[in-house]
Amino acid sequence: MRAIAARWFHSPSAEAVVWRSTLLFVGVDVFYTGFVGAYAFTQGQVLAVLLFIAGQQAATVLGQVAANRLMAREAWPALRLQRVGVAALAGTLVLAGALPVPSAARLVLLSLLGGLARGLSYGARLWLEANLPGAAVRQAYLSAVEAAATLLKLFAPLWALLVFRLFSERVETVFLSAGLAALALLASMRHEPLSLPPARRAAVLALLRQPRFWKTAPYYVVEGAGHALRLSLFVCGAMTVVGSLSGYAWVETLASLLGAGLLTRQALRAQSGPCLRTLRRLLCLMALAWASLLAALQVPWFLFFFVAGYAVGLPLVNAQKMGVTLGGMVKEGASLEASLLGRSLVLTASRVGTLGLCASLSLMGWTPRMLLLGMVGLTLALPPLEYWTARRMQAARRA
Repeated sequence: MRAIAARWFHSPSAEAVVWRSTLLFVGVDVFYTGFVGAYAFTQGQVLAVLLFIAGQQAATVLGQVAANRLMAREAWPALRLQRVGVAALAGTLVLAGALPVPSAARLVLLSLLGGLARGLSYGARLWLEANLPGAAVRQAYLSAVEAAATLLKLFAPLWALLVFRLFSERVETVFLSAGLAALALLASMRHEPLSLPPARRAAVLALLRQPRFWKTAPYYVVEGAGHALRLSLFVCGAMTVVGSLSGYAWVETLASLLGAGLLTRQALRAQSGPCLRTLRRLLCLMALAWASLLAALQVPWFLFFFVAGYAVGLPLVNAQKMGVTLGGMVKEGASLEASLLGRSLVLTASRVGTLGLCASLSLMGWTPRMLLLGMVGLTLALPPLEYWTARRMQAARRA
């Protein structure tokens, strides 16, 4: 614990300052994405989850465009903008809990307004992370972020369970209390200086016309499809098996508990940057997790194996892939601002397209169970493509 505190909580280094600033965003975001997704499932099963995440992702990329333009004005440094986005996301949760509106309107508010706020903070976060000094430092930081996210995923569902115990299963009270708690924590955070190069306005259209960008774009397409499927499947699969928001909260708590120790240990190890061999092994672990989810739809006890594989594998996969991404973008022959935003546009198009395809199958008459099975099958087919495109990305970076 002393080593963790010295490296991340007290150090004045750039990676530690960015990590501390990112913590609250991660905490609010894991609650917003996971628990609100589970709430969407209670309103319209798999189709509602797909539509909520698709709307959220589209709004997020608009928020990132706004973040780039605000950071291009020197009055909006990235650290400040990240916290403004967190405040707006927490405020959205407060509104969702306080306004007496129908469930459908509450979900639209959370999806669109929450997505815009999330995009502001996430756009600033990407700029901060992309400017960290060196691949090894960046990879240690990314592992530390995923470790913190896993621990925060442990507290978010426990918060929901406590509120449920005190106020029955009133989801509005959960949203309201979580948003107010995040705003209180944000107000208590101190300002920390960080020297970064000023962001410029992203020339995305020029980047999209460059052939070099499209050599690495398949990596973003596959990454976006995989992220969308994994995010929606965890919520839909867990809710299908356990059947209630409180049951989902217990599943998410168990997942976070299993992953926290391994990720904390990973964050303390010396690292040389993203490793494709490690990524390959983790993708195999994720494939086993999705196979366990298929089994859990028939035999609920298999949900434990799904949760264990998902909890251990997904955050480490995210850390490895983000290391590949941030390392590769500097070789695309464009400004870093344009590369970050161009990546986000391709990711979002892939995510919304994948979710839209699944939603269209639901509208064509597929039952929720058929749709879940189809989504799991598609997810199982993606790991080889994810590994192959990651290799191409690494090769482009070294060229």
